[in-house]
Parts: sequence; C-alpha cells; structure tokens
Amino acid sequence: MGTELPSTVVARCYTSIGVFTSNLADCENGEVHGTGVAEAIIDIAPQAAPYIATVSSGADSVATATWMTEQGVTVINRSLSKIWEGPGDSTSPFSTSVFGMIDAAVSGGALFANSAGNSAKKTWYGSFSNSDGNRFHEFQGLDETNEITVSSGQEVVVELRWDDS
Repeated sequence: MGTELPSTVVARCYTSIGVFTSNLADCENGEVHGTGVAEAIIDIAPQAAPYIATVSSGADSVATATWMTEQGVTVINRSLSKIWEGPGDSTSPFSTSVFGMIDAAVSGGALFANSAGNSAKKTWYGSFSNSDGNRFHEFQGLDETNEITVSSGQEVVVELRWDDS
C-alpha cells in the first residue's frame, strides 16, 4: 500500500459466509495473486480508485457486485475460476452462480471482466472427433487418451460439458 498500490483502498473482506468487514487485514489469505492483479490494474489505470473484496460464497459474490456498483464502481475484475456452473451457455440452475454476479454487475452499469487463462494449460477444449468410427473421441490425431498423473493425496477436478443438439 502506498507504493505499488494507492495508499487506501475500499475493502469488503468476508470473514465467513454473509459476514464481512472493511478491515483490509481481513482480506489477507496468505496468497499474493490478488495483490498482483490489483497492481496490474493500477498500472493500467493509475487514476482508478480500487475496491477489493474476498468472498466466501456465491451469494457473497452477488452481494459484492451489487455493493460495488452502488458505490459507483464501473469495472469489476474477477480473477477466479469456478468449477461447473451450468451447461456452458451462460445459464445455471444455481441462483448464486457466477452468472448472478455478472448479471448484478452489468445491471448496475459495470463492465465485468473475468480471468481467462489461469488454467489454460490444464484444460482441453474442442469438438468431438472420431475419424476411425469407433465412437471414442480423438484428442489429437488418433490419440484417444487424455492422460493425467495423480499423486497420493492430490485433488483432481474433472469437468465435462457437451452439446446434445
């Protein structure tokens, strides 16, 4: 604060679901990613007045986007990825999904930006391919495997989406 970032920021730091403070220390979680993102944004827009938040739930995300736009924030950056939120068409069966946060930001007049590359090397995207007719997807050429190596105790999240049309 006061060097890479302005000397003051407006903070909304959740200490548990639905409970927040404006104490910047309550936003600290031992990670440097959020600070790095805030520094990059200030480098791009040095006159911006930064508002930061850490959230504990989807409902907190929607409430925070609403609060930010009520404070006059016009650009909201979310540097966070989320596992499955819906079928991939910007809809979700969950009322507190990230799409609710986006809707709250946009309806409040803000531009909403989200990270789009943090997991790029851990993700495969593409259309179904089956040139040999055996009904198995070919990820690259005729390779029908998409192998991963997992160590004992390591968490793995696998997410699949497809278009049935």
